[in-house]
Amino acid sequence: MGSYADGGLVPAEVAPGSLLSWGESMEGDDFLWSTGAGGPEEWLVTVCSRNGPWWHYEGGMVQFLAELCDGTLEPWALPPVRPEVTAWWDGRGVRHDVS
Repeated sequence: MGSYADGGLVPAEVAPGSLLSWGESMEGDDFLWSTGAGGPEEWLVTVCSRNGPWWHYEGGMVQFLAELCDGTLEPWALPPVRPEVTAWWDGRGVRHDVS
């Protein structure tokens, strides 16, 4: 692991100008960071939609997800988000239903 100015760590193999995957939708859309010379707080969110062109979001990952879930983000070709939690899978692949 390499370090950057504020003492946080980023993987040493992530070169500026790379795409680093951090998530995907159930419909096959990919969410990535477009890495830059600074740390992760400066990286653009890049959306690779299976239904349309790639696009960039100027805010951070948490802001992107919050706006996607609350409906304030123009979703372009992304599927609608239903923010209620109905189930989740843990690290062992076990499904947990909300009761």
